Amino acid sequence: MSDTPRLVIVDVVTREHGEKFAEAWRELSMGSEPMLETFQETGVAVWPDDPDLQGLFMEIQDEVTERVFDAIRYAAVKAFVRIASEVLARERGNQSLANGRQSPRRAARKKAKTKDSNAHSFAFA
Repeated sequence: MSDTPRLVIVDVVTREHGEKFAEAWRELSMGSEPMLETFQETGVAVWPDDPDLQGLFMEIQDEVTERVFDAIRYAAVKAFVRIASEVLARERGNQSLANGRQSPRRAARKKAKTKDSNAHSFAFA
């Protein structure tokens, strides 16, 4: 039995995972300051000075942001499932390597960084 700590990850990323991601993203985003600022940055409507019009502005802003999210939700779910599956498969492979060996990809990145840093030191020496 190995004493090496292991990250616990699912075997398969499902559509349900993607739906949970999309729903949490929506719940945490809607009405948040960054979401409101994002709408305002577009310039499609300018914040009114009149308090009566401010309510209308917020209704428009909410409807637009909610409908945009609804329109991209399917793509967000699909992208989450695909990307999470790819990343977790890669990391699952990395975890399965014995005795702390690096994955070929990580070893290549480390070698490239070492080569780059050595190249710079020779260039300026």
